[in-house]
Amino acid sequence: MGREAFDPGLLTALLIYGYCQGVRSSRQIERACVTDVAFRVIAAQQQPDHTTVARFRQRHAAALADLFGQVLAMCGRAGLGRVGIVAIDGTKIAGQASPRKNYTGNTLRRLAADIIDDAAAIDAAEDAEFGSDRSGDELPQDLRPGPDRAARIRHALAEVEAEKAAAAAEDTAVAERKLARARKAAARERDVQLRRREGRRPRVDRMRLDEQVKVAARRRQVAATEQELAQAKDGQGRRARTARPVRNISDPDSHVMFVRGKGYLQGYNGQLAVSDDHLIVATGISTDSNDMLLFPGMLDQTVANVTAHLDGAEIGVVLADAGYCTHEALTCPGPDRLIATGRQPDQPAQTGKDPAIAAMARRLAESSPDRATAQAAASHRRTRD
Repeated sequence: MGREAFDPGLLTALLIYGYCQGVRSSRQIERACVTDVAFRVIAAQQQPDHTTVARFRQRHAAALADLFGQVLAMCGRAGLGRVGIVAIDGTKIAGQASPRKNYTGNTLRRLAADIIDDAAAIDAAEDAEFGSDRSGDELPQDLRPGPDRAARIRHALAEVEAEKAAAAAEDTAVAERKLARARKAAARERDVQLRRREGRRPRVDRMRLDEQVKVAARRRQVAATEQELAQAKDGQGRRARTARPVRNISDPDSHVMFVRGKGYLQGYNGQLAVSDDHLIVATGISTDSNDMLLFPGMLDQTVANVTAHLDGAEIGVVLADAGYCTHEALTCPGPDRLIATGRQPDQPAQTGKDPAIAAMARRLAESSPDRATAQAAASHRRTRD
């Protein structure tokens, strides 16, 4: 028989307290149950190992997420959760993995081949030593790769191949659109030159030299675009050639992310939605280094949590920085929002031709009430911090 199971309430309390203290590693929680008085009290002097903690979190992820909603409802009953203004922002969080454990597709193939070669060589050596009908001893501990290493490598390789295929598909779609535009432009140029020939003497059956040059240029553009499309379909498009997807086999879910002013880290992009009185009303985690695509999902989750757990509360306006400024973020359903359109408040916004971004830039212009609201909220949060 195995040992007695740990109480689920005990493990839940350990996870919540650990996360509140910034201790997210299951191994660190295991060590804290020996070295930290508060963890030892919560664990009732028991010492769950990191595998138990990690499996409990994985198995009950949905229930733990629902617990967040219950805490939010309790805060609402206590009078917290002023959602007249809600701010959404993100931060990069380091994962439990080294960037040196990131491997490209070729490296993963080599590692997989090395494992097969090593296994064949070991089998041959053990057959020679023990005979084909005997199992012999296991590998020494320091040479044992772990029961799931090969599976992790196969999974990582499949993700790398899928990312390369996605890049090739994007190259193909872009090239097809460019070819359609080039053909349309060539046909339009040909029609223009033919219409210009109308009214000339019938014996003139050739276009002028400048007309021939324009039509020839359009034809060369079509030919070049056709070649670009063929390369894209063959997996040799610009994105597919330059893409170097990597996967980390010690923390497969983490990605390499750029952090402004700090370089790169191996980890995740954590998202928070916070009320005006600093109550966290929604959370999210992503492996996208850029925030641009994350606003609609965070907005939906914020509205759902506020509606479900803060009785009678209604979001007034949602604030976000320029990292979230896209047409989709500005036009998706939900509460009113103010999203910065430029990195610096004193610089002109790069609105381009998007009418939604241009309209938001006008709302945030100097002396605008909306800009004053955003600045006052930001100043209030800095004071509270």
